[in-house]
Amino acid sequence: MKTLKTAVFPLVLTVGAVFSTPASADCAHKRAALEYQIVQAQKYGNTYRVAGLKRALSKTNAYCVDHSYLSPITNVEKSVVKLESKLHDKLDDVREAQAKLREAQATGTPKKIAKARRKLQEKQDDLNEIAAELREAQAMAVGS
Repeated sequence: MKTLKTAVFPLVLTVGAVFSTPASADCAHKRAALEYQIVQAQKYGNTYRVAGLKRALSKTNAYCVDHSYLSPITNVEKSVVKLESKLHDKLDDVREAQAKLREAQATGTPKKIAKARRKLQEKQDDLNEIAAELREAQAMAVGS
């Protein structure tokens, strides 16, 4: 029981720190806290928590704004950040689809393999679309 308390206590403190920070808190601290929680969740094999924390980190990367910036963020820069977040999420989707295809191939069922290949192709097409949109947005950000 003692080891559980000593393992969980830092996690509880970190969670409390993340959710009790004022709106003007530094984004780097939020990211660090989330990354620490991800490591802890991975350490204990909590895959659902890891997935949720990765989504939270992705959203923090996309939407967290340090108030220490001297110049305001333009709409184009916001668009780039959102697209980068989307791209990261789609990469995760492609990895999942690849894993499912490997599982289907292991079963040897042609229907399952074909379905998994279709899903993977759809995910890769989505990824390519978002990558193209991101390149366009980055070109616009550099030009402005």
